[in-house]
Amino acid sequence: MILGATGYGFYNLFKSKDNGFPPALDWIIFDEASQVPVPQALLSLIYSRGNFLFLGDVCQLPPIVLGNYGEYSREPADRFFNRSILSNLLDIYPKPHRQTLDVTYRMNKEICVFPGKIWYDGMLHPAPGNAHTRLVLDKSLCRADNNDVHNHNHNKDNNNSLQQFYDKIIDPAKPVVLVLTDHHGCSQKSDVEADLMAALAHRLMQCYGVSPDQMALISPHRAQNNAIIKKLGEKMPENLPLPCVDTVERVQGAERDIIIFGITSSDPDHLLSEFLNSPNRLNVAMTRAKNKLIVIGSPAFFSVIPDSEAVLEKNYCFKKLMIHCQKQNAVFYDFDQGCALG
Repeated sequence: MILGATGYGFYNLFKSKDNGFPPALDWIIFDEASQVPVPQALLSLIYSRGNFLFLGDVCQLPPIVLGNYGEYSREPADRFFNRSILSNLLDIYPKPHRQTLDVTYRMNKEICVFPGKIWYDGMLHPAPGNAHTRLVLDKSLCRADNNDVHNHNHNKDNNNSLQQFYDKIIDPAKPVVLVLTDHHGCSQKSDVEADLMAALAHRLMQCYGVSPDQMALISPHRAQNNAIIKKLGEKMPENLPLPCVDTVERVQGAERDIIIFGITSSDPDHLLSEFLNSPNRLNVAMTRAKNKLIVIGSPAFFSVIPDSEAVLEKNYCFKKLMIHCQKQNAVFYDFDQGCALG
């Protein structure tokens, strides 16, 4: 017999409150074990006869732990309250107890290169079936549409220029692009980025036949996601569904043909926060994409100089992403003075 349940589901199934914790299962397999805190894992472990398999990725987001545990938040108790069961086991068990899965059946080769190099020691590679896939656009639907324009009222020439600029960003021949947007002093919401993300999503859906369930628009903050949804609602017909718009945490485990990831912040007081500079969060955002990845952020964020070794280590992957895109001629500049390809 095979059972699928959460730890709390097992607790209820075996009526543990009344009858103890019977060792009823020969094997327990934990999926997403890098997101399961130790106390939560114990709800399942207590029903096993001693055989466990843990699947997860500690390079992606750890468990979300709410609350302040005071004296218990320090080591060694911190390992059990704030870290996943998988992180703890990797500290204890040597390599013979581990098996690395080094093939992705999601990302194409160009998207896979950067996360493979930065987080997986160059070992991650795409399966043959998805290594050379590209975003497919129905160009027969493409038409001039003034609703694609963001920011201000423009004349016809400027409208066409902006649409051409969006098409350069969307171009399937460049699976990974970085767009630098000119804004300052934004912390958890940037109208400039929300405008651009909504404009790109609108053009993909209305002009190139991309369905909403093929893409996700991601940002670190709910305030920014609300702004994006509002902008999309203004552009899209009322009867049409919108694509997924959510935080990085909420899309972990999901995948889309197109990911548009906006970093949002340009406020100097926020640029060096560990939350914003999280390598794990960037990893999750990037690796949701199958065929097209668009990263959007301010030059202030990508040029900030970390003020501590801890932030320097975390910020390193963002600096490397910009260098990676520059080498691919895939950095775009969305400034008021014009749009240029770098």
